[in-house]
Amino acid sequence: DAYGTDIVNDNHLLNAYVVAGFNDKVLGIWLLKVKANPGNINDNLSLAAAYFNVGRRGEAIAQIEQAIKIDPNFKTQGDYLISEIRAGRAPK
Repeated sequence: DAYGTDIVNDNHLLNAYVVAGFNDKVLGIWLLKVKANPGNINDNLSLAAAYFNVGRRGEAIAQIEQAIKIDPNFKTQGDYLISEIRAGRAPK
């Protein structure tokens, strides 16, 4: 059933899409990963990056805010990332 689509929670497929520059497919996989494990801060941040890469800055910011809720110790770094996005820069 999972392979009836090209959006599957599979790291090998994810990496192939990243290398190929298929950002919409990368976003789809990160959405699946976060749905499967919503409390994983790294997955939430990767989803934020995927949103950013497809030009969905508002959703990227919302996902970073979610990461801060998961781990309040991430607040300083998360606020920095949000400020970079709001300033129109790609966070580093």
